[in-house]
Amino acid sequence: MPQVLSNFDMNNQSQAKNALDSIDAKDYVTQDEIPQSVIPTSFLSYDTASFNINPTALTPMPIFETLDPNNVGTAVTKISDTQIRIEETGSYFGFINIAMQSNVPRAAPVFFVYVNGSLISQGAIAWNSSYIRSNSNHNESSTSGTFRLTLNQNDLLEIRSQADAATGTVTPRGANACQFCLYQMPAQAIKGEKGDKGDPGPSQFFAGNGVPNPALGDVGDYYKDNLTSDYYTKTGSSTWTLQGNDKGTAAARRTYWAERNGNVSTGSNFAFGNGAQNSEGVPVFESGEIDKVGFKSNSGYTSITIGVLINGVTTITANFTPSTVVQTLATPVPVAEGDSIAFEVVAVSGNTGICVASCQVVDV
Repeated sequence: MPQVLSNFDMNNQSQAKNALDSIDAKDYVTQDEIPQSVIPTSFLSYDTASFNINPTALTPMPIFETLDPNNVGTAVTKISDTQIRIEETGSYFGFINIAMQSNVPRAAPVFFVYVNGSLISQGAIAWNSSYIRSNSNHNESSTSGTFRLTLNQNDLLEIRSQADAATGTVTPRGANACQFCLYQMPAQAIKGEKGDKGDPGPSQFFAGNGVPNPALGDVGDYYKDNLTSDYYTKTGSSTWTLQGNDKGTAAARRTYWAERNGNVSTGSNFAFGNGAQNSEGVPVFESGEIDKVGFKSNSGYTSITIGVLINGVTTITANFTPSTVVQTLATPVPVAEGDSIAFEVVAVSGNTGICVASCQVVDV
């Protein structure tokens, strides 16, 4: 069955490879038992030379310069240091990790995936973006991205970069600092042996608000409490026994934030990484609900009201004081994938100094 990769450092080549290797089916069957059609293909490459990843024009990156000797399969072929060719049509999952350094203040390279010379929509790629502050020895940063694409035989894939803010030279932090990994998803599942026949199921399944009535149902029946998600089995003529709770795990949460490098006034917008204040904001990656808004300042302002703009319209307002940095909304506000989030100052009293506004989007 598929496994999920998490909590590994792509800057650690050995750890990344071991994590990738763990995806295949050898944890459940021996390699010889896997049909050839479902042996996963992995392609791992990295750079060994310094190059500018912050050019003024879109430029292919030589991220395919050095191939890992333990690559598996023949679904991908290196054409050049900047381009690979897909040899087998299928579904592919990719990782990109770029560790960078520069003395250019506010340098913020952006990265794009191109297939056959055409840009893949940024909405199909989950990027973690950042910029280089270049202040107090803060001259390093990193960016990573993941994507899943259906690619066809003979497709040509490139990773391109371009300066998004301050121009100037930005280079990898050293050899192997820019890494790329492409994994071909198995085309078919491995059919297991037929299992033993299970016990007969319960005659009925009940649900209601609150604990079950002792007189309800027969021995072996199930009951679910809709208010608590507790579920019961009837174990006696008038006895329901609690078996557990089937509430799901906590929903995924994402934080969107922007900053202001100085005092704000009514109508001020906040900046997203490149130093330019704007009301257009950043795109939402996954649909969900905004349930919290935050504000933090390094100065002793008196009070401030922050507005959250969704698609350019002020939809949420939240009030803050130095002792109140998070506000939980009484009614969460839905946002859809592709919507934009930005922040503005609705009202302010006192000097804020350097400050940050944020909101939390939770999956629903």
